[in-house]
Amino acid sequence: MVGVPSFVWSLSKCNGDTPQAATTPCGQEENVYEDTTGDLTDDVLWNMTATQWQDGKLVTLYDSGTQDYGTWASLGVTLAVGPFDAVFNQDLNFETLGVPTGPNNGNCLANFNYPNPQSSIPFFIIADNRTCANPVAGPVFFTATSQLATPTWTTKNGVTTVKYNTKHTLTQNWIIYLQ
Repeated sequence: MVGVPSFVWSLSKCNGDTPQAATTPCGQEENVYEDTTGDLTDDVLWNMTATQWQDGKLVTLYDSGTQDYGTWASLGVTLAVGPFDAVFNQDLNFETLGVPTGPNNGNCLANFNYPNPQSSIPFFIIADNRTCANPVAGPVFFTATSQLATPTWTTKNGVTTVKYNTKHTLTQNWIIYLQ
C-alpha cells in the first residue's frame, strides 16, 4: 500500500452559492505540462474538472471547459528547441454562484471568445455544457488534461466551430478533502 498525501480545504470557504462568493478563492491548483516535441505549430489545450460523489452520483463542482492557448509561437516561443513548460495555475471556488441548475452555471465555465478565430487574442474557452453543484464535506477528485492538437476551423450556416486532431495528451489526477 502506498500513502498518497492529500490537501484539506475548508468546506465553508468553498461552499458559496452567491455571485459574491466568486471573489474569495478557497484553494489554488497548479499543474505542469512539459512539451519535448519541438513543434511550435500545434495549439496548447487544457481542461480541468473537479467532481465529487453526492447521494450516490458523481457531480461536477468545477469545469474549466477546453481552454485553447494558441500555438507555442503565439505564446512567444520563437525557437523549436525545448522542452517547453506550460504551467497552469489558478485560484478555485466550487459553487453554483446562485444559479443552481443548467449548463455552464457557476464554475462550470461558459464559452469565452469562442468561436472567434479572427481574434487578436489567441485564448478562448469552449464550454463543456456541464451543470455545477455546490460541494459537500468529503473527497473531491480533480482531473487535468493537457494536449497538443491541430485545430481545423469550419463555418456552416454562419456558425464557426473548431475540431482538433490531438497529437499528445497528458492526464493528471489528484484528490483534496473538504472539511
